[in-house]
Amino acid sequence: MIGELWHAAAGWGISFGLAPAHAQGQYQGAYGMGMQLGGMIAPVVVTTLAVGWGVPGWLLLGGLFLLLGLLMPPVVRWARRSRPAEPAVAPVPVG
Repeated sequence: MIGELWHAAAGWGISFGLAPAHAQGQYQGAYGMGMQLGGMIAPVVVTTLAVGWGVPGWLLLGGLFLLLGLLMPPVVRWARRSRPAEPAVAPVPVG
């Protein structure tokens, strides 16, 4: 349960934190599409590996999760560094 909360918070933080202010909708659409694509492909991959390959499939699946989990922090750090700076917005005078 804690892992699921951590995953959800990280997903929202990444998808909103890396998106430029003018493109929030586009980034959220791409994020949602990626989640749906994963939901379509994951059952086939897990079934093929876990059921079809047995123990070696489970080990490969675990290795993939470990590798992808370890790659996320450096990829997010790279994305934050390579993101163009937001232009400064001047305050709009009222009155």
